[in-house]
Amino acid sequence: MVGEAHAGGGGGGGGGDLGAMAGGEGARTVRTPLLRIERMMNSGLELTAPVGTVTFFRHEGGGGGRGLEAAVDELRRRLQEVVLANPWVLGRIEGPALVFEDPAPAGGDPGSWPVDLFRVYSPGELCVHRQMDLADLPNALSPTKCGGRAKDTFVRISVVPDAKDPANSFALVFSMSHVVGDGHTYYSLLAMLGGTAPCRALNPMRKPEVEKRIRELMGGRENSARGAGFNAAVLLGVAAAGFSRLRDAVLGPRGKHLRTRILKVDARRVEEEKRAVAQEGQGVDFVSTNDVLTSWWSRAPRRGGRKVLLAVMAVNLRGRVEGCDNLDAGNYEEILNYRPGDFETPQLIRKSLQGFCRAGDPRTRMPTTWEHLRSPGYSISTNWSTFDRGMALPGYTTEIHAPLFDVSAMPHNFRMCIIFRPRPGELAAYLTGYPHLLPPLDEGPFAGPEDILQSSSRRWF
Repeated sequence: MVGEAHAGGGGGGGGGDLGAMAGGEGARTVRTPLLRIERMMNSGLELTAPVGTVTFFRHEGGGGGRGLEAAVDELRRRLQEVVLANPWVLGRIEGPALVFEDPAPAGGDPGSWPVDLFRVYSPGELCVHRQMDLADLPNALSPTKCGGRAKDTFVRISVVPDAKDPANSFALVFSMSHVVGDGHTYYSLLAMLGGTAPCRALNPMRKPEVEKRIRELMGGRENSARGAGFNAAVLLGVAAAGFSRLRDAVLGPRGKHLRTRILKVDARRVEEEKRAVAQEGQGVDFVSTNDVLTSWWSRAPRRGGRKVLLAVMAVNLRGRVEGCDNLDAGNYEEILNYRPGDFETPQLIRKSLQGFCRAGDPRTRMPTTWEHLRSPGYSISTNWSTFDRGMALPGYTTEIHAPLFDVSAMPHNFRMCIIFRPRPGELAAYLTGYPHLLPPLDEGPFAGPEDILQSSSRRWF
C-alpha cells in the first residue's frame, strides 16, 4: 500500500505502444505492459485485495433542498471529468498489459460507462448504516467491491443511503483494483472525485526502467523476505484462516475469529514521543508520526509475550527514485522488511527510510525456511494518511472515512495496521488480526475507539 509521500514532478515517458484506431474518429487503442508486481497480482501469485474505503456523509442543508440527488449529480459530474482526463480507468487487462481507448469512448459520457462504474443504490437495498459494527461492514458492502477478473471494471463508485437515516446520511464507497494502482494512485483519483484536488491526467504508461531502479534501491534479495519459506507460511496462514471460518460456520463463532478496531491516535502522546526522540538523537534529527506508530505496532508483543518473526512496511517510491513522479499511476511501491532489533524505536524506522534497508545493529539475517514454518507471526504497517486530502460535497459533512478491507482475506498468522484520516485534521489506526497475535492496546498511543462504526462493541482478545 503506502508509505510517506514526497513531492515529485510530472509524469511522462514509460513503456507501451499505440495500436490500431478504435472507439471512433481520433481514438486509439493504447497498450502498456504491467509492472512485474502487477503481473503477479493479476495472476493470483500475490495475495491481493482491492484498495477500498467507505466515507459516511451527513446532510447539513443546502443543495437546493435536493440533498442526496444533488450530491449524486455532483459526483457524476466530477467522475466524468476524471474519466475524460484518465480514460485508462475504463480500460481492461489483456494478458500482461493494461489496454484502454484514448480518448474515452463517447467523450466520457455517463451513458457509455460500464454499468458497475457508478451506481446509486436504493434506500434499504444494502443494509448499511453508520452505527453498525465495523467487522460487519465489508460483508454488507461486498456488492460494491471491484472484482478480480480481467474483464471487471478497475474502479467502482457506489452511493449507498444509510439504512437507518436515508434522508440525511449516505455512504460513498470507492473501490479500485490493486493491479492498476497503489494507495497513491487510489487517493489521487479519490481527491479528484472528492473535489479537493484539481482534475488532472495521471500517467498510466508503465515505466519498467523505474521498476528496475526500485529493485536496486531496495537491495534485492538481501533485504527481501520473499522465498519458499515465506510463501509457505502465507499459504499455511490462509489455510488456517479458512479452517477458522468453516469452523465458525458449522459450530458458531468460538471467540477466535478476526478482531478489528479503529482507534483515534492521541496527538499529544505522539508529540511527546517525538520531542523525547529529538532529545535522544541516535543519528536522526526527527521522527514522523508514521515512525512512532509503525515502531509500536511492529515491536508490540503478541499474546504470550513473543515478538513477530518479521514486520513489513509499504513505502511509496515516488519522488525517491529517478523518473518516478507523483503523476505516475501504477504500483510504484516496495516493502521494507524488519527483524526484531530493527523496529524497537522510531529512530530505527526513520533510519531505514533514509537508507531503504534495515537499520538494526548488529545486522541480522533474513529468516530461514524453517523459521518461517515455525513463525510466531508477521506484522504489516501501511500509511494512507499522507495521501488523503479529504472530500467535499456541497451541503454535506464527512462523518467518518475508513478503510474498507475484507478481513476474511487476512492469513491467520498476520496482523495489520493502516494509518489513515477519519476526518480532515485527525489521525486514526485501523487494526486487525487474530487474537493470538494482538498486543494490549493500552500501551499504544491511542485516545480510544471511534464512536461511529461501533467496533468497540467487539472483544479484542
